[in-house]
Amino acid sequence: WSLQMLSFLLDRCNRKRDDYYLATIRDTIIKNVSSIPLFCKSILLIDSNRDLERITSLSIIRNSFLHKNAVGPWIVAMLNGPKYAQQRVSQYMQIISKVTFNDLIDSKHGAGNGDSWQRSQSDIDDFTRIRRETFEAVADLPGIIFALRILSAGNLERAATTNVVQYLLNKKMGSLVLLYNVFFEALVLVVLILSFRLSVDVAVFLGGTFISPFVLVYITSILFILRDVLTIISVGSLSRRLIYRYFCDFWDLIELVAVIMAFSTTITLEVQGKNNASTVALAFTTLLLGLKFIGFLKTINRELATFVIAFSKIMKDIKWFTLLLIIALLMFAEIVHGIYIISPELCDDSSTDSETKFCNANVLHSYLRIYSMAVGDIELENFTQTTLITVAYVVFTFFIIIVLLTILIAIVSDSYSKSVLKSDGLFGRARVEYVAKHLAREELLTLEIEGKNVMENWKIILKRLFARVVAIVAVCVSVLVGIFLVLICTKLSELKDEYGVRKQSYSFYVPCFSILTRLFLRN
Repeated sequence: WSLQMLSFLLDRCNRKRDDYYLATIRDTIIKNVSSIPLFCKSILLIDSNRDLERITSLSIIRNSFLHKNAVGPWIVAMLNGPKYAQQRVSQYMQIISKVTFNDLIDSKHGAGNGDSWQRSQSDIDDFTRIRRETFEAVADLPGIIFALRILSAGNLERAATTNVVQYLLNKKMGSLVLLYNVFFEALVLVVLILSFRLSVDVAVFLGGTFISPFVLVYITSILFILRDVLTIISVGSLSRRLIYRYFCDFWDLIELVAVIMAFSTTITLEVQGKNNASTVALAFTTLLLGLKFIGFLKTINRELATFVIAFSKIMKDIKWFTLLLIIALLMFAEIVHGIYIISPELCDDSSTDSETKFCNANVLHSYLRIYSMAVGDIELENFTQTTLITVAYVVFTFFIIIVLLTILIAIVSDSYSKSVLKSDGLFGRARVEYVAKHLAREELLTLEIEGKNVMENWKIILKRLFARVVAIVAVCVSVLVGIFLVLICTKLSELKDEYGVRKQSYSFYVPCFSILTRLFLRN
């Protein structure tokens, strides 16, 4: 009842906004109500959804929610709380993001009295200013990014679509320190990929006599490993749930494993040479480095974030269908393989590829042949030897190629469409994860000692000392990267003059490393 009466007063004041006295009363009411300790939190924790919806429709609540005085540490506390509290604070963010000027001045309590009111440009400017101040207050809350990172993927994506969280992310991502960090990380990552590729060429064609690319891979790998170690320590010092999320995140694991594989594979190439190097390790390392680069790009571009995370969602959505498809393929491969090996006369003529594959004692050849048929390598002439084989061919083409693959296309299309609709949330989620790791490292370097008793803060002191040692080592390693980039550019120029493009296209690496060297030294 009291909230309804306050809303009634606000509605009356809204219709007399040209009256300075009434406008002052209105602003005073909103300021005082929004300043009540934990007022907004108490409203959001109302059990009944029906009562909550009815109360949040009142003008006093909408205006109080949008006032900067309502913003406080309770938002971070609710985000760190149980799922019920997380959902309610997400609802609060949606309310202050979607509220419009008309929502604040129009209310059912003031209707029907015949009063008329015309909004002015100054009123709209005041509303824009109030909303910007509220968004700014949310962005300045200590620990808000880490609290958002704790949210589940679905809740985080929903929160990331709100205007207040997007404002928060734009502010954080727009800082010079973070922009520098993004550019530097991209530069070092490209250096790592190209130097690893050059190391393979040097090991194959020059016998490892040119050691600078190998050393550069070691240095850049150590730089990334130091960064990951610093991230793990900093995230772990903030929250156990954050460290759990870090090790459960697919892209975080890819980044760590890719660097470790690049380091270990390069050691194998340099020490044992090309003859003892594992082609599987080389291929796997190249794949992981590519995925690491893609994972980095998804944090700086909305479309790339949508594609990358949509791919992950598609893989999750088709996991059970993939199992069904594999069983069906194996079943038909066993059927055709059994027909061929039981009927030796069918294997006498090995002129066709199908007969050669299915007559082989190793059933894996039959599996590969059936898979090649599923992706389009199929001809009716190879399956007309007997009526039974022809029937198996017809059944296979209908159920596997027509029915199951059509279902697969439908599942992929549906998953991608859903991802496109949630592109803002997916991109926001990727940016929250990246900003959280950066701020965690930054906060670890600036840990403050609490109290005067040093013994009570020995953990903080050790963490801060370790973080600063790691930072100093990272700076030294960065200097070494620049030095070896210069050495590689000099050596590549000599190789280009010596071999040209006949033995290996070293001319391709010369401009690449020259550009990287200039960018790195300027950076």
